[in-house]
Amino acid sequence: MIAAAFSVPVGSLDFWAARLKSKAVSFKEGTHFGSRVTTFADPDGMILELIEHQEKDAPKGVDTPILAASASSSMCSGLV
Repeated sequence: MIAAAFSVPVGSLDFWAARLKSKAVSFKEGTHFGSRVTTFADPDGMILELIEHQEKDAPKGVDTPILAASASSSMCSGLV
């Protein structure tokens, strides 16, 4: 596996960029097959990607600062 990719709603990567910056996490922005993607590493060095993808219904967050409009609802497949 090269990266674990998570699907996030279209338009939410700006939220994620601000959140990663606030936590001093380095990241890169780019595209995969026409979809915007943000790539970063977890504390153990595993590469993670957030890929914008049109979601049906993101799950509602419970007791979390992540709003449903920015929440990941699934692993993303077929794009990496």
